[in-house]
Amino acid sequence: MSIGLKLIIGMGTTLIISTLLMVDLNIFRMRGLLDRYLLNSALPASRETITNAVERDLQALITASKLIANTVTLKIGLRQVSPYRA
Repeated sequence: MSIGLKLIIGMGTTLIISTLLMVDLNIFRMRGLLDRYLLNSALPASRETITNAVERDLQALITASKLIANTVTLKIGLRQVSPYRA
């Protein structure tokens, strides 16, 4: 094997190893950035949106239940059929 061929193989190997090392470091850094983004801003915002939607849906059900429970006709009807009249 000639010296020129050895130099070409050595430089090619070095280039491949350095490229793989840089790709690996960038993947590691991007994973850290993505984790911080998700944990600090994306997930809390999503959680807040879900919480507000559930509260809004439940509020409508609670209001409907209160309106039904406060209906005078319903109270009179329940008193008439109740075996425990007060």
